[in-house]
Amino acid sequence: MDRIKERRALQQIVGPKASSGESEEQKVKMGMINYFTLWAQSVHSLPHYLTIALFLQSGYSPKTIFLGIMLGAVLASSVLALNGCAGSKYKLSFSRLVKISYGKEGGKGPGILRGLIIAMLWYGLQIYLGGQILMALLGKLFPAFLSLECPLLFGQGQLPMVLSYGLFWLLNVAFGIGGGKALNKVIGFITPIVYLGFGLLALGVLQTIGGIGEIFAFHEEVTPFGLVLSVMIVANTILGIWAAPMVSVADFTQKATSTAAQVKGQVSGLLFSYLFFAFTSLILLRGGAFAYGVKSYNFLEIIQRLQMGPGSIAFLLLFLLTTLVTNVTGNMVPAAYQLMALFPKRLSYSKSVVGVAILSFLSMSWRWGDQLTIFLNGIGSLLGPITGVMLAHFYWVKHQHLSEKDLVLEKISPFHKEAYVATLIGTLGVYVLKVLSAFSALTQMSWLVGFGLSFLSEGLLSRRNNGKKEF
Repeated sequence: MDRIKERRALQQIVGPKASSGESEEQKVKMGMINYFTLWAQSVHSLPHYLTIALFLQSGYSPKTIFLGIMLGAVLASSVLALNGCAGSKYKLSFSRLVKISYGKEGGKGPGILRGLIIAMLWYGLQIYLGGQILMALLGKLFPAFLSLECPLLFGQGQLPMVLSYGLFWLLNVAFGIGGGKALNKVIGFITPIVYLGFGLLALGVLQTIGGIGEIFAFHEEVTPFGLVLSVMIVANTILGIWAAPMVSVADFTQKATSTAAQVKGQVSGLLFSYLFFAFTSLILLRGGAFAYGVKSYNFLEIIQRLQMGPGSIAFLLLFLLTTLVTNVTGNMVPAAYQLMALFPKRLSYSKSVVGVAILSFLSMSWRWGDQLTIFLNGIGSLLGPITGVMLAHFYWVKHQHLSEKDLVLEKISPFHKEAYVATLIGTLGVYVLKVLSAFSALTQMSWLVGFGLSFLSEGLLSRRNNGKKEF
């Protein structure tokens, strides 16, 4: 009887989404293979390579970076799978689940923060990075493109950059409107090409430098922390990249054929992708810098110096596609769903995609392109606590079972004060540590610290106040 009530309640809560003008999108189903390939291209996006380049510049050894990457992969895949279980079990989107944790009205704050503000900042930053790749690609195909000038509107050398960013912005909008069907088709064919392309490129660099031993022979370590803390700092940066998808992963797992499919697919897919990335990133960045004298570990500069002929063009095109798909799946789709949830009667999915693209452009987040680690640490301090609250609420407070009161939107309490207090503890805890020099290492672990404090606070506060009314 309880299961029948649960299904009826679920139909009530899912009903409005189906009538929001995105009925075809809701029909898309994803199996284990879909989830195995879902994030592969996201791992091989430019932010990942820029992050590893920054650690190499800071003196982290390849061994430390490798261990940090794999620790981050284990943690990120686990959180994605665990936070996706509520979505796959109850077929609910992030915008619905966050209200179960924070309250009917209280869920709007975290929803807007992740679904709109953070997603739009990431979206704008990815447009900036993707525009750089597209400009390099067009420069290879049409050398005269880089010489285009418009003195009346733009400074010297700026027109190619503006045109590249504008074109990449339009590509993102087009794929965003295409929805799940378009993404599944692209992801399905691009994933094996990603492995093949990056693998061949890494092999080419290894042949140039004489083997992988030259990569790990680099032992310079100038960080003030020991091996364990340094590995955790690298892992935290990986988690910072995944901070937004980890919060709203239910937008994808709600389409799962089963919970087992999304768990097995996400964990195995992400671990395999990161193991491959850990080797290829160090080979391409460290090996490429060693072979071609690129002291700044600039990934695009290394690629353009490779003597590959047409192969460099193909690789830049592949890299452009991985950045495009990453931006759409990780930023545009969640933001569009959140905008729909805020204005269900006025906005369809397609209109929401266009709205997100315009607002993201106005955010001017490309200014963070040269300060990526600071950007990721800031995002981690904001979204880590929200992830901690959501996981604690579903597993610790609800024991993985949502009642009819949870599933019917009208029956959810307006605000869950424990969730907000726990989020505040996690967020403030990160910034309090910044002013305490004794905890300097922890200030570079914003996601881990914020998540841990909020998870414990939500569980303990909810247990203490069990049976009391929420306001």
